[in-house]
This record gives sequence, structure tokens and C-alpha cells, in this order.
Amino acid sequence: GLEIAASIVRQEGPLGLWRGTGATLAYYGPNSAIWWLTHEHAKGALAERLDGLCAGECAAGGAEGGAEREPSSAVLAMSGALAGATSTVATNPLDLIKTRLQTSTRPTSVGSVLAAVWKEARWRGLYAGLVPRLFSAIPRSICTVLAYERAVEFCRK
Repeated sequence: GLEIAASIVRQEGPLGLWRGTGATLAYYGPNSAIWWLTHEHAKGALAERLDGLCAGECAAGGAEGGAEREPSSAVLAMSGALAGATSTVATNPLDLIKTRLQTSTRPTSVGSVLAAVWKEARWRGLYAGLVPRLFSAIPRSICTVLAYERAVEFCRK
């Protein structure tokens, strides 16, 4: 670890330790926005269809009898899986560029990486590594949704 960091500092200067930071931010912003939008929309739609909950009104006390009902764990797991899959597919090109910038052996630009990927495989190249990313993102998203939603539910009580 430290030997690698020292090598980067010797070759690129201290800023080399932050290579790809801009691309990382450009990836995580849209990924997170798509993830949360998909999760919230899917949670409401799935809860309405599968749990019989009212869409958007339950949390505000609009459920029958004024009782607040939370979506089932199955609904949350499905919304998490959909959020993980959707955000990963939508932002895979950004993740690919970020990863290539961070793992290049010499400083390079987003344009150079994009040109190389396009030359290698056109559109398919932008989705290289999608399946492994999905195998990582979907279970992680399910766990995130279940933990987050249950923590919110616990805090409301």
C-alpha cells in the first residue's frame, strides 16, 4: 500500500493520489440519483401492488384507520434490486471510464479513455464489466435498502 502510494507521488506528484477523483464524482452523483429515484418509485409501486398499501399516502397517515404501514421486506428487497440494477446499467459507462482512469499506468484524460474504449468495441465497450458490477450492486442494494428502511422505521417509533 505505502510503496504504491510513494511510487505514485514520485512519478506524478502528490496530486497523482487523487487521479480519477473528478470521474468518481461524475459517476457517483448520477448513480446515487438514479438509485434513490428508482428505489422510491419501485417501493411505492410494489407496495401498492403486493402489500396493498396506498401509494405515497401511508407514510403521511393516510392509510385506512390512520395507521401507518410499512412495506414488507420482500417489497423492499425487490425495490433495492431494481434500484441497484437500474443505476448500474445506466452509469456503467461512467464507472468504466472512472476505473480506467484510476488504474492507468500513466496520467490520461477522459477523452483518451473514451476514444480507446470506442476504438476497441464501440458501444459494447462502454458496458464491459457490467455483469460483475450487477452481481455486486444488486445484493449490496438489497442490504442497503433493508437496513435504511428499517432504521427509518425504528426511528419513527
